[in-house]
Amino acid sequence: MGTMKTIAIPFFVAAVLAADIVAQQPSAPTPRSELAVVIALEEQQGDLAAAEKLYRELLQGTALSADARELANQRLGALLQRLGRVDDAKPFLAAGSGARAVGMDSSSQEDRARAAALGEQAKKLLAGGLPLDDDTRRALEWIGRPAVPAILAELEAALSSGKAQVGRTEVLAGLLWRIGGDQAAVFLRSAATRKDCPQWVVRYAYWAESDAMLGVAQDFLWHPDFSLVAAMLDVGESPLARRLPADAILTMAERGGNMQRRFALGWCRDQRLTLDQEARMAAIAADAARSPDPLLGMAALAALPKLQRSVAGIRFVLDQLPAIQGKLPIEAPPEDIYQAGTKVLDPQIAADLWQRVMRCAKVLPKMHPAWDFLLVWIARLAEARLPGQMDDLLELQKRCDAAWSTIANVIDARNALAVIKQAPNLKTEYGRKLLQALALIDLPADAVPLLLQWTSAYQEALV
Repeated sequence: MGTMKTIAIPFFVAAVLAADIVAQQPSAPTPRSELAVVIALEEQQGDLAAAEKLYRELLQGTALSADARELANQRLGALLQRLGRVDDAKPFLAAGSGARAVGMDSSSQEDRARAAALGEQAKKLLAGGLPLDDDTRRALEWIGRPAVPAILAELEAALSSGKAQVGRTEVLAGLLWRIGGDQAAVFLRSAATRKDCPQWVVRYAYWAESDAMLGVAQDFLWHPDFSLVAAMLDVGESPLARRLPADAILTMAERGGNMQRRFALGWCRDQRLTLDQEARMAAIAADAARSPDPLLGMAALAALPKLQRSVAGIRFVLDQLPAIQGKLPIEAPPEDIYQAGTKVLDPQIAADLWQRVMRCAKVLPKMHPAWDFLLVWIARLAEARLPGQMDDLLELQKRCDAAWSTIANVIDARNALAVIKQAPNLKTEYGRKLLQALALIDLPADAVPLLLQWTSAYQEALV
């Protein structure tokens, strides 16, 4: 057991408070309210070592009601299983095997009797070992948590023997995911720790409906056999990959190998990520693009169209642009490209991206399908009016006539002379836009003769 955390309430004080909570209840306490302090330690603080000790202290005392004692035994057994101490858990699970273990919230004798009767019905439904038909499955689902012990008995036997009945075992496991509860969660979490966990455990994990069971599904993301993970994530009418938190999928890719990253790169194409999540995905894609694995590299390129929602993503897209095979869709600029609370380009970010677009423009073949994308970003970044931008644009126009469109947008009195010196090489289709821009500028005196000379040549070209 790891080093125990410091807790806010000493054990002896916590035990007294637990008894006080019972005494101060205006009405009859529930088993959960009697265990409120220790449940808070376990669920809210996450201090399992402290919770274990307090469960044991409460069970050794006499303050708990019979139902609360039953619940405490069941929860302590489940906690020990989570810690991997399966043998230690058995006596507590056995002691907590009544109504409380199957999730009944009422402490009445009548409800416990009903739970026991439902449990017997579940056993009868499972007798015979035949594949489960829809009626039987729906009946077990209707019974709910009282059916879980009978289901677990069969699944634990299948897990131990390695023998599963196709059409039955995976459906029973799916019922655990659907019904939920502590017992189901403990069994599934324990299965997630097995290197040889069979796929039938997760085949119908998409039946999970509650947040608690979706949390159990996340434990499987770290399983070393990714075929098991993929079988859980990417099947069913509502694949779990769409319902689990994006951060969980990203963490799986960051911690995992090539298959995990390939999956995440495909998954991200259908997701709306936050800026931080987009940046993490861009880092995953950048790492994938450097991999010698061709399948991983192709997955990174396939993700390019969707990695435009953050500056981190745009950096990656621009760096990979020469390698793409087709056109890229052009998205709106990401919000983090602007200064906070404005629509003004952040000058440092714009300078970094400008270097990247110019570097890309120097190596991109003239007929490359990504030129449209690149020219849009050149025009966007030129709005920052960075030092040296006009020089870069004038150099670029020697290779790409379309650069003149951006030049016309950013020309001013400071750079007009340099632009006009290049204008004689200008094709007619861009000349009109440039002349319109020059007409709005107070030109320096030495630019006027050159402008007249170029205008005459331009008019002759029109004729």
